[in-house]
Amino acid sequence: SYKARLAKGLKSKRIYKKQLITKKQYEKIKRLKK
Repeated sequence: SYKARLAKGLKSKRIYKKQLITKKQYEKIKRLKK
């Protein structure tokens, strides 16, 4: 169960990082459109 939890943590972290990148890109696009 420990390994499964660790794998889940890594997956969620990766997804979170992707979300952060998309959020930054979204903010950049917003600034450019203004």
